[in-house]
Amino acid sequence: MRLLESLGFIQTKQIGNERYGLVAVVHPAIAVQALRDKKLVEDPWWNNYITLKAQTKEATFEALQARKGKVIRLGTRRRKTS
Repeated sequence: MRLLESLGFIQTKQIGNERYGLVAVVHPAIAVQALRDKKLVEDPWWNNYITLKAQTKEATFEALQARKGKVIRLGTRRRKTS
């Protein structure tokens, strides 16, 4: 879990004394792009990843960034005020 968190594939939040009370999975395209930006992904691996993404029609990093502002918050309700 620590490795996945340090590489950016998950985000965690501690709840009480539970180290991994909440875990959110980051979209692989976002995590891998961040690793690429840090120069931690070599060109041959990157090229294979891009090819596989195209074959499987996975969302591109750019498409995910375009949708970034569209966040759905779970568990909250807006009350109508009269």
